[in-house]
Amino acid sequence: MKLVHSEYTFQIKLEEGVIQRLIVENPAVMSQFIVDFKRQLDGQEGKWILSNDGQVLKIHDTCELIVNIFELEINQRKMLNALYDELASEINGTELLLEWREIKSGLSGFLSKVIDGVGYDVSYDELEMKSLFKALELKFRENDEGYVSYLLEYLQLMSEVRNIDIFILINITSFLETKEIEYLYEQAFYKKYHLILIDAQDVCVNEKVERKIIIDKDYCVIDATVK
Repeated sequence: MKLVHSEYTFQIKLEEGVIQRLIVENPAVMSQFIVDFKRQLDGQEGKWILSNDGQVLKIHDTCELIVNIFELEINQRKMLNALYDELASEINGTELLLEWREIKSGLSGFLSKVIDGVGYDVSYDELEMKSLFKALELKFRENDEGYVSYLLEYLQLMSEVRNIDIFILINITSFLETKEIEYLYEQAFYKKYHLILIDAQDVCVNEKVERKIIIDKDYCVIDATVK
């Protein structure tokens, strides 16, 4: 796979065992890149183009943009919707479906008795699986072992639940120590995620596993990969 921007000549090639680094020294360009990503993650048209063997892929189906690692939300709406879809599929595709029908029937009978007891003329909708999950506040247990562990849990759930395996991290080298970023690299290689680090400054982490492209303040594109 490769990721390109329509206004620049660089190519970010997503390869197993390689971390992609994009150093953007010009603040206006950095802002433009982030805005473009956000728009495309919302399903709008944009200037980033992700492709695999010549086939263009949808950014919002394959990528996740992380601008602030301290504001990650595992139980965000998209994640919970994907979880509820998977749970509903598990029920509908197994012997659990019979149990679900019995639960619905029992609850309907119970409500009818309650309504008869109070004597009001009321109605109610048929219980849906996802409505029950939401009413019970079914959600993921959150990791409280620190922001690095929480970030790794977020990446894993994004991959397993939403099938996202390309993660764009903004200025993460400004917030994590080198050893923490190296551990993030190791986990990405093990879990087969693709990491793209976009930073405003060129902070050295591990040049042996990085491919680095620099866009300097004068908009020049430089391949700074250590050969």
